[in-house]
Order: sequence, then structure tokens, then C-alpha cells
Amino acid sequence: MTKPLDAEELARLRALAEAASPAPWTIDQDARGTAVYDVTGSVTICRSVTAAVQCRNDAAFIAAAREAVPALLDALERAEAVAEAADRFTDALTRVQWEHVHGPDCTFTTCVCEYGEVCRALQAWSEGRKP
Repeated sequence: MTKPLDAEELARLRALAEAASPAPWTIDQDARGTAVYDVTGSVTICRSVTAAVQCRNDAAFIAAAREAVPALLDALERAEAVAEAADRFTDALTRVQWEHVHGPDCTFTTCVCEYGEVCRALQAWSEGRKP
């Protein structure tokens, strides 16, 4: 089973990416096997002892992951920030709409406004029940 990507795991992955040799990484295949090199071409990241197709595929994945992992972590951070902003906006909008339509003394269960049915559905939803 895959480990969940909680904040601790994301920080661990970010630290690993930042500690790795500089990107981009490249691959080379010769009679000795397949190797992944850092941006300078002088540091061998890893080497297989065969030139098998699967070794080349694995090397290509390792080389691509060097740039993909930081980019994916950045994209995830941006998506989480957007989701948090959307949640704050939705909460604020709901509060403003509620106060505008109902007034401070209105509750879900005592609502008699024209949206009473909607209010009761919201109450049910907030309690984890189906409206």
C-alpha cells in the first residue's frame, strides 16, 4: 500500500529532492550497462550492469523523476493553497448569504423564510444526514 502524502511525507520528499544532485539528469547506455548522470555528466547517479530494455526504462524514470518530483510537489502546494482559499471563500460567502437572507436570530430548524426547505436541508447535511 502506498504511504499517504501527509505534510510530514511531503516535507521528507522535498528534502530528498533538494539534497539530490542538480538537475537535469541524463541517461546513457553502452556495453557496460545503463547509467544515470547528473547535469555535469561527471557524477554517476546510478548504474545497472546490463543493457536490458527494462534497465533503460527504469533509468529513464529515475532521470525524469529528478525534475518531476519537485515540480509535482510545487503543483500540489499550489493546488492545496487554491483549495484552502476556495474553502475560506465558500465559508465567508455562505455566512454573508445566511446573514443577509435570514438575520441573526434565524436557525435552521426555526427558519420560516422563503428558503426554509433549503435551510432544513443544510441543517441535515451539517449533521451528516441526507436531506
